[in-house]
Formats: sequence, C-alpha cells, structure tokens
Amino acid sequence: MSVPDYQQFMLPVLQFAEDGKLHTMSELRTYCYRKMKLSEADLAERLSSGGRTADSRIYWAKAYLIQARALESPRRGTLQITDRGRELLALKKDRLTNKDLERYQEFRDFHSPSRKSSGNKSLPDDLPETAADTANTPEEQMDSILESVNKLLAADLVKKVIEAGDKFLLLSQIL
Repeated sequence: MSVPDYQQFMLPVLQFAEDGKLHTMSELRTYCYRKMKLSEADLAERLSSGGRTADSRIYWAKAYLIQARALESPRRGTLQITDRGRELLALKKDRLTNKDLERYQEFRDFHSPSRKSSGNKSLPDDLPETAADTANTPEEQMDSILESVNKLLAADLVKKVIEAGDKFLLLSQIL
C-alpha cells in the first residue's frame, strides 16, 4: 500500500477533532497513522525535502480544512473542530474532497486565487493552472514541476554542448 493522498486524510482529520477538544499535531498524526493503517514502509516514504510523506499529507488535509473554516488553530501546532466541521461530518460521507470544501467561499478564495488580483505582473499568462481535485499536495506539485524543469534544462544543455562541438572541447580544456 502507498500513502493515501491528502484528500483521503480529510475525513479522518475531522473525525479526530470531533470531540471538540484542542488537539496537537502529534496526536493527530498518531491517530491518522492508525486509522489509515499505515505500514512501516508507508511511514518510511519521504519527500525530496526529506520530510515524511504521510506527515505532509496530514498537514495539507488539516490546512485545507482550516481554510474552509471546518477546523481552527487557536495556537500554533493545534487544531479544533468548528461548527462548520461538524456540519461536514453530519453529511455522513465516506470521504471528503476539495469539491466538498468548495461550497465555502473562504476555501474557494484560498484554493483558486485570481492572478489578476495578485498584483504580480511578472507571472506568465500561460502558467499552468493546478487542478482543483489533484491528489498531490502543493509541495509534491512543486517537486514534480522542478523535476520537469531540471530534465528540460539537462536536455537543452546536452543539445548546446553537441552544437558547440569542438568549441566546447577547447573551452573545457582551457578551464
């Protein structure tokens, strides 16, 4: 089994907080590991940054629920359910996704920021949009984009070296 995507952690995160008490991230992680029956191999899976994949996905599930105002974080590293979170649990769904959170304006504003309102004129117009229902966390999306850029740069560099031919060999000997 591989580590579930962050959306699969949304319902367990809300269920954990259902008692209304203030909980720590450490307590949440322990609960999610057990609830999702994560194996030692799952817990050993790492991101390119070195962080644990499961922890990242639990964090993003919590972060998205906070943006939808289903959870709140009264203090750093803590979480607590809100009335909106109880409403989501009352739906008795088997799974929560970004689509469920999009019913709330606060989440829509967070998840789909307008490029025009950002004031950043340096962003290219053809920058790809992120799919609203993607299974990857923002960190995983950035890793994937970085990997693609590195592959393109490597291919371009090889092409330039081949085109330069003898000039490159001469220059490399001088250096």
